[in-house]
Amino acid sequence: MSLCGLVMTGCGTTPATSTADGSDTPRPSPTVHTPSAMPSTPPGIPSPATSSDAGAVAFGRAVVRTFYFALSTRDATFLTDLVAPRTRCRGCADTVAEIERLREASQYQLPGRVRILKAEVTGREDPRVIVTALVRVRPGTWLAEADGAGGVLAGQRRVRFTLLLAWDARREAWQLKDYNVSA
Repeated sequence: MSLCGLVMTGCGTTPATSTADGSDTPRPSPTVHTPSAMPSTPPGIPSPATSSDAGAVAFGRAVVRTFYFALSTRDATFLTDLVAPRTRCRGCADTVAEIERLREASQYQLPGRVRILKAEVTGREDPRVIVTALVRVRPGTWLAEADGAGGVLAGQRRVRFTLLLAWDARREAWQLKDYNVSA
């Protein structure tokens, strides 16, 4: 994914200031730079969901794509919405902390193309399933909000996601219990 240009938001003026001769001159407001290639649509969740291994793998793939969407947009809501109620998801907490770090640094990180090389059920204890996915991420870009400076974000040849999922028979849907990401 390449950074094609910058979209500037927040342009305009702030309240006028008085100059030495008493005239008012408007000050431009600070410009905030956002990536032009930022994804705007979250990944979809497979429907209809089934409690089969194939259904678990399809949901696991959606979790992986949602993870990268959350990092790119600096918004973990779509990811945390996949978590089962009353579940302490450590992987989610780590992701939320990383997103907060990016916000505090006023930076965006946009991975390149995310390709799921393999995803399969590697463990099952009904209603829980472990799905393991191997992912390749092409080089991407990073961008600083304040000045629009950016650069190349390194790609990753093999990223391993280990996802703990649970089938909710009442809702007829898969839910995320926890995950681990390792390179």
